[in-house]
Amino acid sequence: MGKAYALPLFPLPFLPFLLFFFFFSFGGFHSLYAQSETTLQRAVKLHLAQKRSWLLLIHYRSTLWGGWKSEVDDPDFFLSPQGKSDPQKELEATIQAYFNDHLKVFSNPHQPPPACRFIARYAWLRAQLGASAFPQRSCPLYEQWLRAIQLRYISLVFPTYDLYKPGSMFGHTLFRFNNKTVQGAQLLDFSASFGAAVDDDNEPMLSLIFNGIFGGFQGSFYVAPFYKKVAEYSEVDVRDLWDYELALNDKEMEILLQHLFEISFSPFRYYFFSENCSYHLLGLLEVARPSLRLKESFPLWATPTDTLRQVIQKVGVRGEPQYRPSRLSRFKHRRQKLSPLEKNWYLILLEKPKKAQDIAFTQLALSSQAKILETLIDALSLQTQSEAKAQKRAWILQRARLQIILPEEDITPNSTPPHLGHGTSKFSLGGGSEEKQSWTQLQVKLAFHDFLDPVTGFSPYSRIDFGTLVLRQAEGQAYLQRLDLIQAESLLPWDEINHHPNWRIFVGWKEFRAQGERRLPLRLEGGIGSSYELAWGQSYHLLLSEIYLHPAFADSFQASLGMENGWLVRAGDFLAARIWWKARPWQKEALQAQNQLGLEASFHPQDSWELRFSVQQEQTQETQALLLLGVYF
Repeated sequence: MGKAYALPLFPLPFLPFLLFFFFFSFGGFHSLYAQSETTLQRAVKLHLAQKRSWLLLIHYRSTLWGGWKSEVDDPDFFLSPQGKSDPQKELEATIQAYFNDHLKVFSNPHQPPPACRFIARYAWLRAQLGASAFPQRSCPLYEQWLRAIQLRYISLVFPTYDLYKPGSMFGHTLFRFNNKTVQGAQLLDFSASFGAAVDDDNEPMLSLIFNGIFGGFQGSFYVAPFYKKVAEYSEVDVRDLWDYELALNDKEMEILLQHLFEISFSPFRYYFFSENCSYHLLGLLEVARPSLRLKESFPLWATPTDTLRQVIQKVGVRGEPQYRPSRLSRFKHRRQKLSPLEKNWYLILLEKPKKAQDIAFTQLALSSQAKILETLIDALSLQTQSEAKAQKRAWILQRARLQIILPEEDITPNSTPPHLGHGTSKFSLGGGSEEKQSWTQLQVKLAFHDFLDPVTGFSPYSRIDFGTLVLRQAEGQAYLQRLDLIQAESLLPWDEINHHPNWRIFVGWKEFRAQGERRLPLRLEGGIGSSYELAWGQSYHLLLSEIYLHPAFADSFQASLGMENGWLVRAGDFLAARIWWKARPWQKEALQAQNQLGLEASFHPQDSWELRFSVQQEQTQETQALLLLGVYF
């Protein structure tokens, strides 16, 4: 006879409670499932996946084939496997995830549950379908974030151009979140910016340009205290900041913060000319106010200056832009305010600090000594050598011993508001001639700024152009005379604190005539040198290397080494001129003119119009003259 076993059941009196718990749990699960299905059906019926607000929240862009593709390059941003290209499936997966916190398993296990991870989507769906359509969720992390920001208003901040770094010549934009509890202390505000994960100081220039153009860098949104951005841009990169308060209402600012919170987890592909820092800030503004059509104005490229103007025009700003000077601007202001005697002592002490013990210096008025020492401190703050740091500490100590406080002064801006600058694209039409030939010329420049353009809103010492197309017609024949991919140049004048080398790079196709034949080789040019501020204008001096690539050349290339000397002069925005002389003492083949002399001048009778004249004399060619009428847009 088999052995009997007792089953480990609950005592019979507890069985009703167990059955009640089981049916209650199952009923709750079934209720949530039924509610999610009902909510999903309503969303489909209302065509929410086709609404502009939903497309903006997922950063969809229409493709050439009529579909959709999100600009976000993070699998964890999508709750559906097809979410990157299917708005409907992403909507369905999002609604289902809000009813089940464990439906989506993120690659990062520390990310919050879906309703908190995608809080802007959650808030929008509740607004479309009703608050009762979803289970009530809380997001302590987001609420803590809001308490830290304490938002009063949002500013768009434009750091101007760092002349030492080519990537900064377009400028930059970021948001500043004004804190209502610490008004008047902007450094304690928070900021949000989009940037590429790249080390500008260690990345080779050619690698920086190539990866920036072709999307080789990954970009992300960053939220950080504003004082860190001031230290980065104003102190380290010596870039002035211009601050524009945006005309957003409270609801729009709330939506912007919600979306920034959820998008800050996700990377994007970074493109220097298109999907860059300013472009993606426009996406945040469109989410906040879906009626805006900001990004549509920049299908191919988006320069920060142009996006700033679009924001001012379509979003609106309150009041005048506020100026925050860089460390370099503060130094220039102090130096400019020195009297001739004080400036002479400043230059002496910069070279021979021990002269500060001379009786002639110590007998100066205490206010003059203080001005000189403060200027020296600012000058040494712009240098990184250990000797400069040590001497700076000595000047600070000597300044403290004076026990005198100088009155505060408003610093004259060292730059101009960027929104006042000229349009960054230009269309020109005109004609030119040589002794035996004349031609008609059409020229289009996609962007950005050269030395003869109006200087308001731009750096007077830097140039960066890309996408310049030049077509000519002569003797009934039209031909491509030049196609520039990029031309960048920095001619920051040398002085007692700046000894950064000037430089030039050029990549493009340019007409090359040899022995009566017209060719269009790929031209590569690089140069390095120096420039100096003069009483009238600025002189510059570059050592140049040129390479021409074309099958018609021996070994398929032609090269030369030479130099260029020039002189730049400006009369405000009305007139700019440049005289230059180029010599090529060495050439691989004697195909180019060894010496060239040229003059260029531009006149700007109105903000959007330009009349540009140039004349050039080559050693082996006749004199060329060109006159163009251009319009900025």
